[in-house]
Amino acid sequence: MDNMFSPEISVIVPVYQAEIFLPECVESLLDQTYENFEILLIDDGSSDNSGAICDKFALKDKRIRVFHKINGGVSSARNTGLLNARGKYVCFVDADDCMDRTCFADSLEVAEEFDADVIQFGYRRISEKGIYQDFIPPARWTYSCLEFYHESGSYQPAAWGYLFKRVLLADSLFFSEGIKFGEDQEFTLKALFNANNISTLNKVYYYYRENPLSATSQQIDYETALDHLKVVKNLFQFITEKQKGPLSVFYAEAIIRLIKAYLIKVAQMPLSFSLYMDANRDFKSLYNEYGKLFPGVFNNTLFNVCKKNVLPYLIYIKWLLSRKK
Repeated sequence: MDNMFSPEISVIVPVYQAEIFLPECVESLLDQTYENFEILLIDDGSSDNSGAICDKFALKDKRIRVFHKINGGVSSARNTGLLNARGKYVCFVDADDCMDRTCFADSLEVAEEFDADVIQFGYRRISEKGIYQDFIPPARWTYSCLEFYHESGSYQPAAWGYLFKRVLLADSLFFSEGIKFGEDQEFTLKALFNANNISTLNKVYYYYRENPLSATSQQIDYETALDHLKVVKNLFQFITEKQKGPLSVFYAEAIIRLIKAYLIKVAQMPLSFSLYMDANRDFKSLYNEYGKLFPGVFNNTLFNVCKKNVLPYLIYIKWLLSRKK
């Protein structure tokens, strides 16, 4: 493609073993009513026909660029896209999902109307059986980062639910590689904090297909549960570097949710002495490192118990889960 081409939007699509749904995904992007965009297909070491499908689409439309790389996971693939993106805005689309044809046009319209740095749009979650659930922001409006998280009722962690101004990511904001659970939330929270205005579109534009073979659908072991604490530590570090008061308020609830998610995932595993020792050690390590710096996160009834011993909470969660069966 002509190096002078200046797309308004860069669409980053990580591709891995996606030959079944990839054509539908790309066609939904090419069918957009707004046309000044580029598609970056990042073939993350696929062994099926995904790479060939990407190359075929690139021959069909000059707005498509393909990058073939050794498998490194979805975060690595997205980072490759970010390093090569040229658009004023960036959005992420999973290779087994698709978008409404007016998504880009409507997103840019609201971006101009509200001078928005981030635009969030509604999505539909579709199960294997075709059952769907819609998530739609309550209004077409604009918020600060604090208002968006605490008042709008719209926040969701997946990176594919937003259009981001690329300038927000200019200070080396990338996805944390080697993390399977929570990497989207870390990236999204950091990007939202960098935004002055966050606008919402109250309509379904993104169609998310649940995939039982995806990383987030795989059986959980302790290392994947521990990913939540890794994200928490990354956010604590980000807060410390930024040294801005509102940031602690913005992140406190999200961090508490991540820590609870870690404890719940541990409780879902067969409880053993070694698992209990690991969980107890890692929670206390987190508290010892950050408890005094961020008392607003740890000074609650649940974490006051866990600071001494996580076992009572794990047993309590197991009991609650057994009642739901």
